[in-house]
Amino acid sequence: MTDHTVTQLSELMQRSRSSITTLIESGKLEAYDAAPDGRYRQYRVTPEALEKFRAANKAAKSKQPKQRRVAKPVKRYV
Repeated sequence: MTDHTVTQLSELMQRSRSSITTLIESGKLEAYDAAPDGRYRQYRVTPEALEKFRAANKAAKSKQPKQRRVAKPVKRYV
């Protein structure tokens, strides 16, 4: 399997390209620059790095469902 581009990851993970780039630049998602001498950065993420990222974030999620707020009853003056 080939390495993923930022655009492919944004479609796959349903996130914006800028949020994927932020994850890469913050070090949370491992990537390499496919064009180090180029004008722009062209990040690539290996399938192994993507699985490592998903495994780390799956464990961090809470297993308890969020509690919903219950609407207070409305006082009616009749």
